[in-house]
Amino acid sequence: MEYSAAFETDIEDLERVVVELVEADEGQESDAVHRDYLVVLDHVINTYPVPAAAVRSHAERVAAIRDNNDPGTASKRVATQHEVFLDEVCDDYEPVF
Repeated sequence: MEYSAAFETDIEDLERVVVELVEADEGQESDAVHRDYLVVLDHVINTYPVPAAAVRSHAERVAAIRDNNDPGTASKRVATQHEVFLDEVCDDYEPVF
């Protein structure tokens, strides 16, 4: 697919809500964040010609990074994962590492 700023913004929204989901406590807050995650995931999958499995896999990688690292290291690794994902799915994306 072709890169677009709108796609990148939606992927950033997905990454943000994944981080919120990892950090959420169980209960109503967690349920609300989980609903937000499903809404953003559904939006990305149904708006852009990108495989659903690739988007879900990216979200899982972001969650694992955030869950297994301190916040400073995690944010840098998530940023790298963001660049890798866009490079994988967008034909004309130039990653910035």
